[in-house]
Amino acid sequence: MDPLSDQEPSATSVATPAEVRTPAPPKKRTRGGAGVEPLKPARRSRAHLSPVIVLVGDVVAMLALLPLTKPAYAVLSALIALTVLGLLRTYRRRLTLSALDDLPPLVIAVALATLGRDLLFEPHVGLLPTGGLALAQFGLLMLGRCVTYALIRGSRRRGTLSARTLVIGGGFVGARIALNAVEHRELGLEAVGIVDDNPLPETRSLNLPIISQIRPLSEAITALQVDTVIVAFSEVRDLDLLDTLRTCDRLDSELLVVPRLFELSSLTGDMELLRDMPLTRVRRAPYRTLEWRLKRLFDIAASASALIVLSPLLALIGATVWLSDRSAPVLFRQRRIGVDGTEFTVLKFRSFKPADEHESETRWTISDDARLGRLGRFLRKTYLDELPQLWNVLRGDMSVVGPRPERPYFAAEYAAAVSHYGARHRVPAGLTGWAAVHGLRGDTSVRDRAAYDNYYIENWSLWLDLKIVLHTVLAVLRRTGG
Repeated sequence: MDPLSDQEPSATSVATPAEVRTPAPPKKRTRGGAGVEPLKPARRSRAHLSPVIVLVGDVVAMLALLPLTKPAYAVLSALIALTVLGLLRTYRRRLTLSALDDLPPLVIAVALATLGRDLLFEPHVGLLPTGGLALAQFGLLMLGRCVTYALIRGSRRRGTLSARTLVIGGGFVGARIALNAVEHRELGLEAVGIVDDNPLPETRSLNLPIISQIRPLSEAITALQVDTVIVAFSEVRDLDLLDTLRTCDRLDSELLVVPRLFELSSLTGDMELLRDMPLTRVRRAPYRTLEWRLKRLFDIAASASALIVLSPLLALIGATVWLSDRSAPVLFRQRRIGVDGTEFTVLKFRSFKPADEHESETRWTISDDARLGRLGRFLRKTYLDELPQLWNVLRGDMSVVGPRPERPYFAAEYAAAVSHYGARHRVPAGLTGWAAVHGLRGDTSVRDRAAYDNYYIENWSLWLDLKIVLHTVLAVLRRTGG
């Protein structure tokens, strides 16, 4: 269970000079152009269909192998090649489409498909030998890519498959990005607005809507049905911009960032090229991936199995708690903040009886409370009081791994005092988490906890979850709770 138990930082631990910043009064901004006008709702583009067209083209190319070999050979080759191309991330929306750029992944996919086919079947002796069949497969894939890319570029020029694009920053770089989008429609970017309060005259001359930074970015993205957000240089501080850009995580929009000193940047696998300007593609939010769905399946299987296996223990603990004090319920219920700031009721075995609901909502630690008897201390020390939260996981209120849920009273205080604290609510709360297994519990830095939680979210993987679970098991065995 969670090595944190419920030992969160006390209210006083938040109000430290290193962590609390008094919010400065908002700066007066010049509301420019269309920024103060209501944004007109727009229809969503079909840019998301571009990868589907490429995939269909590859499938058709693979089916063209059927007359040249046995159906089983062709089907297996297609499955292996398409899987490899998917893992190599060739089926994603890209600005620059070039069959020559795809040559290395196509060679890898064909080589692995040939190897896998020959390992599972006898070497091919049909109309073409193994080597000839591989060359035919590669040639058909290259031809398919050339045809589909030509179709996509033509559709982009007509505006059919263009991604509705919002540019943040109205300086020279932002204007250059918007101009490239307007003049080179084959890139598939339809500039629908520029976010800036004081754009340069060159930017205004593009006749694009200028959206004030006073307006929430989420509102602009939703109203304009934005597919892609490109971050150029602006007057907004990077720290302030970070929270704003995390809005894109919860919305279905891709995020590209112009790197600092972009003139010296070289292209890597996570970058795009907008004419002569490199753009860094920010990693897709984890909860928008297939792996995240597997995480939920794991939560359901783990919590259901644990509830069944531990049911005798749960019944024994419940009976013991009831016999120790029959005047209070066996289960302790408390409001907590979950994903997207929604409230839910967390369940625990009662370890002591609070004076009233206000004390339950606003008092932080009870480790030294005289009302915490021997049974309560034992339950908290062994984390057995946390077992009912398996029901929260099964219901979907929580996950096995995630940021620990906070009470609304403290969550509001921390969000006002600690930068980026609210960003930890982008994913469901967890029984244990990255901050917990690094000792950030009790009267520790709230700022550090928020940083660790946000690191977990932005670097999430199934392997990271497994690491956290293993660390938690060690903490439970060592009985380092409170």
